[in-house]
Amino acid sequence: MSEWLKGITLPLVGDLNDIYLVHLTIDPRELSDVVPKCMPLRLVDGRAVMSLVNVRADHFRPSIAPAFAGITYRAIMLRVVIEDGPWNDDGQPRGIFITNVYLNKSLVNRGFKTFTDQRTTLATIDSDGTRLAMRSGDKFLDYELDESRPDAACDPRQQEIAEVLDRAYTVGESGTVRRISIARDKWPLKPVHLVAWKTNLFETARVECVFKVTETIPYKWTRFEPIASIQAEGTVVMHTAVTR
Repeated sequence: MSEWLKGITLPLVGDLNDIYLVHLTIDPRELSDVVPKCMPLRLVDGRAVMSLVNVRADHFRPSIAPAFAGITYRAIMLRVVIEDGPWNDDGQPRGIFITNVYLNKSLVNRGFKTFTDQRTTLATIDSDGTRLAMRSGDKFLDYELDESRPDAACDPRQQEIAEVLDRAYTVGESGTVRRISIARDKWPLKPVHLVAWKTNLFETARVECVFKVTETIPYKWTRFEPIASIQAEGTVVMHTAVTR
């Protein structure tokens, strides 16, 4: 039944606001328990890259429903950048593997768990974008940004990665690899200054860059499409009909 539910296509729409991307680098060994071996990590100077997203989704609803019928929620998404080039026609890596999504609405949390293979966790999230205080059990994440200061420094390699990410992957208990496209018509990024950072989500994380998406993004969510299966020996076998 759960596999069948993940195949349902129910287009959802909404507006993404207060979008901030925090790019971290992490010792790859710290991710060994949360990223499957079939998802090869993309490394920068020997460290894995995580693109952490803080976003508010407004008027989230089925596409046939009016905006006033939608709900608003905030999500903190932990996305590890992977080397998915061999799975893409142009050979270029553009993918992320979602290790966890912290959500502040129980209905949305249940929906993510039911209709996707994403790991989700209910959390208290207090944020206006430039300031974040997240709590989930004994886990916490706090940061503060300063957008008034000009010329925030950023490793150009991190900005290059942030600008091309357009597909996300999950792996189900059955070994099914699923992928969803991330709409990238316009995601204008502006580096901003990090003033404070404190968390116990990671042990080896180092903040490299923080970006603000400077426009509201009208967004359409579709289902995660099954694209491959993991064999007993751990290899990934792509489905022949997959468009890459």
